[in-house]
Amino acid sequence: MTRFSPDRIYAWYRIETAFPLQQAAEIMAGEQSSGTFVGVPGETDQLRLRHSARLESIRELDSGSAPSLPGAGLPKSLSAAPIYRRAEVCLSWPLDNLGPSLPNLMATVAGNLYELKPFSGLKLMDLKLPEAFLDAYAGPQFGIQGTRRLSGVQRLPLIG
Repeated sequence: MTRFSPDRIYAWYRIETAFPLQQAAEIMAGEQSSGTFVGVPGETDQLRLRHSARLESIRELDSGSAPSLPGAGLPKSLSAAPIYRRAEVCLSWPLDNLGPSLPNLMATVAGNLYELKPFSGLKLMDLKLPEAFLDAYAGPQFGIQGTRRLSGVQRLPLIG
């Protein structure tokens, strides 16, 4: 079970991959940390440790013999037909990386993830945000019922 730190952002994903789950989750965390495949001048091990995405948990769900979406890469070491494993992965980031900024949050939790070759499926399922986000954003002025009344849409999904 994940212990939540009040100064971290948590994101849960459903993934599908032919790669080992640990390796795939580490690829996700690496992609959403520095955003580059090469070393950056001045980037130290201590800095990376303090600001990198952290892999909190992996929970294997099931597997299949075919990918949900075509186009995913396969491990180079694959010697038989691929098995596509599905799992729930939780990553976290320090709030200090982005502050209570919604655009920075979206870039951090979604960013370039959906283009990563090891995945035949990847979906952001849930977020847990620090209190700093509640302090920065008051929330909807009219609530769900008020928004439905003002828009004239009572039963259909609201997308905006």
